[in-house]
Amino acid sequence: MSTNESTGHSDETLIPESSLQIDCDYCEHLDSETCGDCLVTYLCRPDRNSVVIELSEIRALRTLSQGGLVPELKLRKPAGSTSGR
Repeated sequence: MSTNESTGHSDETLIPESSLQIDCDYCEHLDSETCGDCLVTYLCRPDRNSVVIELSEIRALRTLSQGGLVPELKLRKPAGSTSGR
């Protein structure tokens, strides 16, 4: 298994098809004011590792977000980005 030197993340992480991998290093809002109010920032430790969330959990988190109970997922891949899912 290789590791991406710039991010320290594995290039060959096995992720189930029924899940979503979120890696802040690939988000256009990284280190912005929007990043500070993102669901992933809310859920994660400061070590900035990728997060894998099952689709059923995504649905539940969206429902909680729509009710104002947790911040929304604000992940936006930069234009032309093919990395991540």
